[in-house]
Amino acid sequence: MSKRPESTPIPVTLKVLDGLSRLLLWGVVVAGLGLAAQRLVQQGGSIIKRVVVEGDTRHQTAVGLRPYLQAVSQLNFWTLNLNQVAQKISDVPWVRRVTVQRDFPAGLRLHIEEHQAVAWWAEANGNRLVNQFGEIFEATLDDAAAPSLPILDGPSERSADILRAYVALSERLKDSGMQAHALRLSPHGSWQATLDDQVLLALGRDDTQAWGEKLHRMNQTLSALRQHYDQALRSIDLRYPNGFAVSLHGVSVGPQL
Repeated sequence: MSKRPESTPIPVTLKVLDGLSRLLLWGVVVAGLGLAAQRLVQQGGSIIKRVVVEGDTRHQTAVGLRPYLQAVSQLNFWTLNLNQVAQKISDVPWVRRVTVQRDFPAGLRLHIEEHQAVAWWAEANGNRLVNQFGEIFEATLDDAAAPSLPILDGPSERSADILRAYVALSERLKDSGMQAHALRLSPHGSWQATLDDQVLLALGRDDTQAWGEKLHRMNQTLSALRQHYDQALRSIDLRYPNGFAVSLHGVSVGPQL
């Protein structure tokens, strides 16, 4: 039988050269991909071409936001700072919150949450409103619902508390047949409401939880007062600990114990 020729070992030098050549090849590939990505970023094709606006867009649409997005449309899709775009759109009237996402291949997607106006702040028909969370914001309201919005006023940092107090007061006034059109909290902590026909309701410095019993007592007594007096109400003072006083146009009654 003939002997199988013995295999010749590969010199160490050739193994090293082979490894270096493979490493060099991969380096060239990676560098090429990097250059390609860089060129893609620098090309005009990566400029923002489309903006999609979704969510609550009752007051703001893509057309209305166009002036705020003009600068964005000239920026690069890949290097655009989404947080800066969100901050810019958040300054737009009626926008409470916005999220910004890249929309491949060359667009942006904006999801908008708008303020919902539930009251005027400080004065009717001004430019300051209160949203459903008790937050004050600035905007122009041209809604048909504008005349029916109540007026809230007080320290701005208490706006959410004042809104909650107004909701509670409105609920407790239902039995009286009257409606609160304004609620104000003084810097000293005193509450005053304005009811139908400009009737003033003094609530004092009591915690809003204490209003329930006083308003219940008031509701029970007002119907009897209306039977005895034809004059219209002018004011109601609930600051008494065990009763209240009523002022009619031309007549003063109280305190009622």
